[in-house]
Amino acid sequence: MKYKCTDCGKIYTDKVQYCECGNDKFKKILTEAEKRRKNEEFLYNEPEKKENHFLSLLFFIVFMVGVYFLCKYVITNINTKAEKNDEYESKVMHAVFDGFSPQGIEKSGHCLVQFEVNENGEIVNQKIIETSNVYELDNKVFYSVKNAPRLEKPPAFYLNKPIKIDFICFAKSNEVECYSKNVTD
Repeated sequence: MKYKCTDCGKIYTDKVQYCECGNDKFKKILTEAEKRRKNEEFLYNEPEKKENHFLSLLFFIVFMVGVYFLCKYVITNINTKAEKNDEYESKVMHAVFDGFSPQGIEKSGHCLVQFEVNENGEIVNQKIIETSNVYELDNKVFYSVKNAPRLEKPPAFYLNKPIKIDFICFAKSNEVECYSKNVTD
């Protein structure tokens, strides 16, 4: 840095108390290197403008609103799909159980049957995966599944996916009480 006398204009490389003319007031003069360094500092340490804060805040608010609506959409669709799947599973169980007759069953037991529903609503690949060891019960369960009416087209979740229903019968003297429940893995 150099110093220039404000009266006579003489330039000094070091700061002095008084100029040769007797003046004690000097103006600082930056060298080219100091000017560049000061410019770089200004460019890289430029104070943020108020518009930048506003735009950043606006972007953040828009982003958060988007996240909120995306989450709301996903949660709504998941719940809706789960409700539709439960509703369909219940319809399938009732269609199969309505064709079941406990007449002729004399022993208690439960029979687990598995099947799939194809894109036409037909029950396919039915099989007993857990026998009750009561021939009449197993036989009636198998035929109630086999003879079930055609169902509506399943949701994509159930298309060719195994569905399991557990038939439970309690034999008491001359009465038989039967129940069915969906089994999920």
